[in-house]
This record gives sequence, structure tokens and C-alpha cells, in this order.
Amino acid sequence: RCILTVQAVSKWAAPDMFAYILLLCLFRGLDKPPNLLSEMQFGLGFSCYVVFCVGSTISSLGIPVPNVPAKPREVTSKEQESQPQVRTSRRMGWPTLALVAALAASFIVLLAVGVALPVMELRLDMALL
Repeated sequence: RCILTVQAVSKWAAPDMFAYILLLCLFRGLDKPPNLLSEMQFGLGFSCYVVFCVGSTISSLGIPVPNVPAKPREVTSKEQESQPQVRTSRRMGWPTLALVAALAASFIVLLAVGVALPVMELRLDMALL
């Protein structure tokens, strides 16, 4: 259930990204000098937000949903002994763990930058009103 929830929630940020892009097109279409001046630009914060949206969607889709048996069964002590106890580092390898750590660190940095910088900014010249 948790994996399905993460996969559903990860897609919620993507419509906001498209709404911002459509709003950019709207403001650029309204720019008719000298009567109406409008300008809109996306900054670094929006770029980080796009990387977050795309990255979270791709990463959540990469997690396979495990098959859940219809009826739970009990594991006997012989089955537990026959299954080898493998450490995660040996199964995945140190390069894979280093890659995961680097990706997690870059995700946290990009998320922090995206939260700190403005995604969209609107300035009004009150003298023109």
C-alpha cells in the first residue's frame, strides 16, 4: 500500500508545473506595449522544481509493486536456515550504494534550493495604475 501511495502522490506536483508554464504563456501573450507591459521569467527555483517533479515521478515508477500472496503462510525454521543471509552492501555493491547516496544528497540540495528561491515573481508598477 505504501508504494502505491508514493506512486500516486509523486504525480501531484506535475500539474502545478504545467500550470506555471501555461501562466508564463498567458503573461507573454498579454505583452502589448505601450498599453500593457507584462513580463514573466522562470528562475533557478523553477528549474529545481522541474527536476524535483520529473525525478520524483521517474523514481516512484521505478519501484516495482511486490506480489502479495492471497493467504499468508508461516515460515518454518528449516526455510529460514536455508535462505542465505546476504548483506545489502554485498548484494548491491558499494558503487551502487555510493550512487544512491550521491543522488539522495543532490536531491536534498536541489529541493532546498528550490524551496529557498522564488518559483514565480510578480511585480506591479503602482505609478502606472
